[in-house]
Parts: sequence; structure tokens; C-alpha cells
Amino acid sequence: MGYMENFKNYTTKQTVNLIIKALGNTSDENLIRLTYAAERIAPRFKPEIGKVRKMFEDKAPAYFLAQKVLKEIHPNVRDKMVLNFMINYILLGPKRREDFQKREGIPCPAVIV
Repeated sequence: MGYMENFKNYTTKQTVNLIIKALGNTSDENLIRLTYAAERIAPRFKPEIGKVRKMFEDKAPAYFLAQKVLKEIHPNVRDKMVLNFMINYILLGPKRREDFQKREGIPCPAVIV
């Protein structure tokens, strides 16, 4: 990886971490607004983010689960969960998995425990 790629990954991680830390004390309207910002950060996942926004607007059970995770889980656990799943797996992972597949000739395994 080059310097620009490392810089991009670092800024992505820091931005997402700051957003997640702010989510614990945010209102429902701000959560919905943040989904629009997330679409700009990760346009590749626009349909999925739209589904999340719809769940927030409809107050689906996933909305209450997200609220509980943001407010009740210890901040260190929440931060690591965000770093490992959202950033490393969803945002940065596809390129890494593609590079691995080109280099090794086999698809990269993915396991979430």
C-alpha cells in the first residue's frame, strides 16, 4: 500500500470512529441525517444504507437494537466492534479481499463470530 492509501484508510477509520462516538447521544432525526452522510462516504453501499434509514424511520426492531448497542455497550467494546466489522470488513475489506484473491488465486474466507 502506498502513502495515499494508508492516509485514506486512516482518515476513514477516524471519521467513522468519531461518528459512532457521537451516535450514543444523538436524536432520531440526527441518526437519519447521518445515513445520508454515510451514503456520501460509502456510495457503494447506498441501497443498504437506504434500508437502514427506512428501519430507523419506521422504528423497526433493528432500530431499537442499534439504540441499545450504541447506549448500553461499553465504549471500548463498541469501538472495537465498529473498527473490526464496519471499517475493516465493510469499508476497507472488499479491496483487501480482492487483492488476496488476485495474489493467492482463491477467494478470501470471511467469518463473523
